[in-house]
Amino acid sequence: MDEHHPEVPVAAQAAMSYRQSARRVLQIEAEALTALIGRIGETFESACALLAACRGRVVVTGMGKSGHIGNKIAATLASKLGIPDASVRDNLQGTCGEAGAAHPLLMLVHALEEARPGDKLLVTGFGQGCDAVVVEVCRHRPAASPSAGIGGHLARGRAEHNYQRYLAINDLVTIERGLRAEVDKQTGLTTLYRNRDMLLGFVGGRCRACGTLQYPKSNVCAKPDCDAVDGQDDHPFSEMTATLNSYTADRLTYCPDPPAYYGMVQFDDGGRAMMDLADIDPGTKLHVGQPMRMMFRIKDYDTTRGFRRYFWKATPATHGGTQGAE
Repeated sequence: MDEHHPEVPVAAQAAMSYRQSARRVLQIEAEALTALIGRIGETFESACALLAACRGRVVVTGMGKSGHIGNKIAATLASKLGIPDASVRDNLQGTCGEAGAAHPLLMLVHALEEARPGDKLLVTGFGQGCDAVVVEVCRHRPAASPSAGIGGHLARGRAEHNYQRYLAINDLVTIERGLRAEVDKQTGLTTLYRNRDMLLGFVGGRCRACGTLQYPKSNVCAKPDCDAVDGQDDHPFSEMTATLNSYTADRLTYCPDPPAYYGMVQFDDGGRAMMDLADIDPGTKLHVGQPMRMMFRIKDYDTTRGFRRYFWKATPATHGGTQGAE
């Protein structure tokens, strides 16, 4: 309410306030819709013509509520423009959730993985503005990368059936974390930026003199009979297969999903690293020599500064890609 009327009962004042709020919301929306009338011009006509002529795939994406609206818009566009239902992409809401500002590009990459030469892809993203991009797949496209891609990583996903674990990890329930969880993480953002390739890209080094791989990269080769100085090139470890050399299940250190598993991982092409282990289901028996693969995960959360730190973890490389949750 704009004014307070003591003589009016509190319940009646609340009802008046609700009515005023509702009228104000409708007034704002009406003004916004009226303002759009003057903005419908040649660009709108061109966009409609482009959609009508599209015979490839249409990707409509948004974040949060916009994503759900995007599903309805995609279905409506396909129906009105005669676009086959098979050409409308899944917005991946049910498989990977929200990727934030990167979601339109994530959907585009996913579509390109299945696109054929000559296909045209229309990507429209909206939510605090709107963008549209048209991409045509080259007829002489280069060979596909050996990396798993979006589809491969989605196939590695694992359904979480433990509801209590879901609540705890997503901070939806108050839990007693203990004294060991109160250690200040002392997040160094400048340090993270300087070492972003090593930490986020999982980039190590390859010695130019002897070919030895090592992580992390250093100025001196790790091979005892080489000792080459300043002779290492960048080498990514994220897609390399590995085996488990040793492991420990620690129930004393703090872990949101105890026990905390960690161990020595030996990469098949060379190099080793001490890493956290993830996706170890209750009752799972680890063993030395077990195949492992690398997954990009949340390392820990700095509650003091509100910063979520990411790093790579080793997970069992089971057949069919059924492992894969944080």
